[in-house]
Amino acid sequence: MGKGRSLTENQGKFAALVAQGASLTDAYVEAYKSDKMTRNMCCIEGGRVAKIAHVAEAIASMRSDSASGERLRERVTKDWVTRQLQIHALDEDNPAAVRVRSLELLGRTYAMFTDVQANQGDVRSSHMVKEDIDARLRDLLGDDGASQKKEDDAQASQISASRALVNLTEPAEA
Repeated sequence: MGKGRSLTENQGKFAALVAQGASLTDAYVEAYKSDKMTRNMCCIEGGRVAKIAHVAEAIASMRSDSASGERLRERVTKDWVTRQLQIHALDEDNPAAVRVRSLELLGRTYAMFTDVQANQGDVRSSHMVKEDIDARLRDLLGDDGASQKKEDDAQASQISASRALVNLTEPAEA
């Protein structure tokens, strides 16, 4: 420790808890008398204590200890993360955004939400879909659709030419 300054009993307990993987807030709550403090105030005070030079040195020293590092890896498991998310989600002293984000992450942990939509049909290109629609229209209209196809092609050509003209006349964006 720097300059011969020793840790108080509370600082020592706080440093040990942080080195073992506890959050600054949880370590502060456990190491200090915080019964009458909000969780937010404990968070602020935990950050303040962790910035004290000799406390920060003690935390770094304890973390570098291989036994402490091993305990940290054991502690940070899926169950621990899940418990922490539950604590943050249920703590009414936390801002709503923190609680909602914790609930969202808990939901993802249990696969309650999926980010990928399952495709339950056969995959077809837009060209294949257009051909299918054209064939159905020909069947409904009772003609070979040749004259209509020529009109559709002419219309598509006009639209493409109009778009090209608009692109040429619009000023380029910087």
